[in-house]
Amino acid sequence: MEGFVKKIIVVIVIVLALSSGRSIFSEQSHVEKGKANSNEFDNITDVKKITGETLKFKEVDETVKHYMKEANVTGLSLAILNNNKIAYISSYGYKDKENNKSLDTNTIMLGASFSKVVFTYIVLQLVQDNIIDLDKPLYNYLKKPLPEYSNYDDLKDNKLWEKLTPRMCLNHTTGFPNSRQGKLEFVYDPGSKYAYSGEGINLLQLVVEEITNKSVEELALNKVFKPFEMERTSYLWQNRFKNNYAFGHDIIGANIDYTKFNQVSAGGSLLTTIADFARFIEAIMQSNGLTKEMFNEMLSPSIRIKSKYQFPTISNEVTDENDSINLSYGLGWGLIFSEYGKAFFKEGHGLGFQNYTINFLDKKTSMIIMTNSENGESIFKVLLDKIIGDTYTPWKWERYIPYNEIKPKSIGRYLYDLMDNIDGAIEKYYQFKTSPSKNTFVFNEAELNGLAYQMIKEGKIDNAIRLFMLNVEEYPNSSNAYDSLAEAYMIDGQNELAIENYTRSLELDPGNVNAIEMLKQLK
Repeated sequence: MEGFVKKIIVVIVIVLALSSGRSIFSEQSHVEKGKANSNEFDNITDVKKITGETLKFKEVDETVKHYMKEANVTGLSLAILNNNKIAYISSYGYKDKENNKSLDTNTIMLGASFSKVVFTYIVLQLVQDNIIDLDKPLYNYLKKPLPEYSNYDDLKDNKLWEKLTPRMCLNHTTGFPNSRQGKLEFVYDPGSKYAYSGEGINLLQLVVEEITNKSVEELALNKVFKPFEMERTSYLWQNRFKNNYAFGHDIIGANIDYTKFNQVSAGGSLLTTIADFARFIEAIMQSNGLTKEMFNEMLSPSIRIKSKYQFPTISNEVTDENDSINLSYGLGWGLIFSEYGKAFFKEGHGLGFQNYTINFLDKKTSMIIMTNSENGESIFKVLLDKIIGDTYTPWKWERYIPYNEIKPKSIGRYLYDLMDNIDGAIEKYYQFKTSPSKNTFVFNEAELNGLAYQMIKEGKIDNAIRLFMLNVEEYPNSSNAYDSLAEAYMIDGQNELAIENYTRSLELDPGNVNAIEMLKQLK
């Protein structure tokens, strides 16, 4: 009887804690079941799919853990809303795998481009307050012509900047690239075509901060974070985050150094938790802070999307594959239309962090996935399908290739980008080859050989020798591997080592004419 009473007390405490929007789980407890702050959900034990089917909490856990293991996803946090209220919230895996620290629902994670939808909400509240007009050219709000700002002097010979409006920034039709590569230029005429652009959001941030005389961080605190009780969310690194934040992880689960933002980026610096961001989505689904008119404006198609992929953003590849879901963009959100009604979605992608949320208006159902793994996106499609019945997310357009359909990449191409640190590159090679994600890359003799010869072409003979030595170690019975190493030694003037390796090559393949000729020259 005493044990039963204790259980009842624990249940009451959990319900009270969740109804107040607070987590009672310690940092070590990495799985939390959340319930909406309503008596209607006090006894909830499952989540409802958009199809009307239900899934037990235990089944959700088993599904997530299974696919995380299959795809080597280091850490993942998940939230589900039913009836526009948080019904389920959990975290799995690691926030810091190197030190065996578990992820929990209060762990700070990089929201990446989730930043943009929070910023959109701020801008739309400014529109409601008649501080800014969606269709009024941006230059009207600036103290001087745009090209006179240091970051926009590239535009001084192109008057297209005079056409730019807040709407174009929010629906990604500014004509700017996602991120400038050197000079900032218009790729398309403003308003003519969808092309996802962080540059457009950066420009709108400049305008908003100038007309309000406040930083986006200050605006977010007053208009979003405080009203929605997002106590562990900021566009800037906070010292209070340091006791519980997640590292990113690469495809083999190695820690990626954490970026501690000291400047606000409305397009990408949001730091948040799954618990906080779920509260934000809950507020959006309930249209808190926006009038009905403004809410509808946000989620009305502003531009149809015909591009084959979202990235690269500058491409002439088009497709009709997404016509059945009427793929479009509203203000800050992607839009699709299904047999279950309208849905709005947003992705977030930063180094070591991959996130996604989709929200079905008519079904009052949302799902938020936040991962601190470079493998995270490879399980988005299957999780969305199995947990809430979403088969409409445009995963091909997003390039969310399922883990079991990913074609192996060239290990040589990957290592090429690491050649400034040959020791680190070789260490990474071994890590990849022995990791659960080893099938992500093509490992063969030709991969290392090709990269080593590229190093010779670039005059990096020391790197070439190290790579040829690695190839000999990996393929000790290959005559060609020794022949190539000998050639590198010869180029470097190390003739004795060249002779030694040409000799070994000839032993393995007595018919190696090149080795015979080189030995004659060297002796």
